Amino acid sequence: METLTLGQRLADLEAHIAVLRCEQATLVADARRRQEPLACGYRSAEEWVRGTGDLGARTARRLVDLAGMIGSDTWRDLADGEITLDRALAEHRLARCDVDDDVLRTSRDWDVEGVRRLAALHRRLGKVDEQQAFASRYFSVQPNLDESMWKLDGALPGVDGAAVKALVDARADELPVVDGVRASRRQRCADALVMLVMDGAEADAADGGAMGMLATVFVDGALAAASSGEAGAEVLGGPRVGPAVLEEILCGGRVEVDVAGAVALGVGPAGHGIPPRLRRFVMARDGGRCSVGGCHSRYRLQVHHVVPVSRGGTDEPAGLATLCWFHHHVVIHGEGFAIDPASPRHARRLLPPARGP
Repeated sequence: METLTLGQRLADLEAHIAVLRCEQATLVADARRRQEPLACGYRSAEEWVRGTGDLGARTARRLVDLAGMIGSDTWRDLADGEITLDRALAEHRLARCDVDDDVLRTSRDWDVEGVRRLAALHRRLGKVDEQQAFASRYFSVQPNLDESMWKLDGALPGVDGAAVKALVDARADELPVVDGVRASRRQRCADALVMLVMDGAEADAADGGAMGMLATVFVDGALAAASSGEAGAEVLGGPRVGPAVLEEILCGGRVEVDVAGAVALGVGPAGHGIPPRLRRFVMARDGGRCSVGGCHSRYRLQVHHVVPVSRGGTDEPAGLATLCWFHHHVVIHGEGFAIDPASPRHARRLLPPARGP
């Protein structure tokens, strides 16, 4: 009984906090209308909230987001103390995805993390968003003064990050116990990363370009179809993916693709994509090198659909081209370039991505 009483007290206090946050958000909205942040020398409302309220960036951002919700049904529920701030922000994020009323109503059946997952699944993820995420990738290795320790830092777009994590996790799980002592998870992951780098250095010369299974991609068929692939697709237990990544998977991925329709679940076979024999034929036809004009690279050669599968491309040899890993993964699927279908087979021209909103 005491546990229930403590839980109820916790919930009551959270409801009281929600009401106070609404009062703060009302002040933020009023300040924005009066252009108070600019008058006080701040560049944005969020910066004004941080400076005047002595708040962290996350709290300030949440208050500014909350100020934009004033007048909505979710806002009224929050102001009445019926829902928590975290739920209100999650439901507001879901509502901004232009979901229908049924989805909004059923969101109350989920916990806060479930609502956030619904919002993430319905949020449109276009090629521009994917290209921006790809452009933000980086990796750095910084040594200390005597280079006795190195610090690794970086950021990767969704599927690339999931692929690295899956591979490191799998190798870390294989590491044995030494003298009855099992290293910590973080230590094993560090060891696994070093092992993978060493393995890659030794096997690179013999690599034929085929990729191992990196992830299972789950696609909500109805949602993906209605949004041209910009919503409804995600790596199982991992990140969202959009049309550019789906095209790369269909182009040559040995990745499981599960598609859920209105009634049944259709499971695509692992290794879906260009058959190995056809892949070898195309590589031999193209001289065993990248077919982009001016590039003679033989590094991790991959076969690419000149016309994406999502736009009617097929596995006919005439519609396939051999590309090096850089041109295939980075230039085409990462940065959004395309092959000019009218260009010569052994001197493919690249078409720049369409720019604009």
